[in-house]
Amino acid sequence: GDWISIRVQADGAIIGEWAELGYGGFGFSSDSTVINAASPCSRVNLDNVRIHHSGHSGIFLGDSCPFALRDSSIEANASFGIYARGAAIVVQEISRNHLTDNGLNAVEFYGTTPWGVGNHYDIGIIEGNSSNNSGDNIGFFAYGTNHPLPIYFDASTETVFGGNTNIVYAPRTTLNFDGTWVLKAGAIVKPNWPGLQANRIEAYGTAEEPVVITSISDNKYDGQPYPDN
Repeated sequence: GDWISIRVQADGAIIGEWAELGYGGFGFSSDSTVINAASPCSRVNLDNVRIHHSGHSGIFLGDSCPFALRDSSIEANASFGIYARGAAIVVQEISRNHLTDNGLNAVEFYGTTPWGVGNHYDIGIIEGNSSNNSGDNIGFFAYGTNHPLPIYFDASTETVFGGNTNIVYAPRTTLNFDGTWVLKAGAIVKPNWPGLQANRIEAYGTAEEPVVITSISDNKYDGQPYPDN
């Protein structure tokens, strides 16, 4: 990119509607993104924005910064569309966005807390997003020395995974829902190695759009294009 980022300072906020941000971000740092909410902030709330052609990710989200993105396009960025990295990520909503043609996952959640402390996320609603690319992911991972560490979801929040178009939920670490985990029609979850744990699971599929939990290698459903099931 030709410029680095719009950075949210501590206790600051970005609130935007009908804005276009392009050709920023540098490739050398994960927080060199077009919108950089790396510091604890009051909120990032975006509606009908277009963020494109970043030299890194389109949006970087750090700890304790409530985030909402609706009806927007995050496209053609060199790395992730949205990169949420930290131990206390807060997402209120990621809904009805077009997350496409990014170099890596549409959305990546990356836990950073060492073993014994835990990654504790507060995730509200993710649903109705789309990509042009079959096999796009909303990924979850947490670094561990010998194996990935769990991500815990806040007990006070109902976490909703809804259906998306050409985007599947692809956890690469154990997801532990201390509260209620709601799976809505069309939600596809394709774990790769880890387990899924929940205090309460509610699944509301339909005959046309079932809720699916299957292997990352199952190419019957949107996901990684493995040649055989």
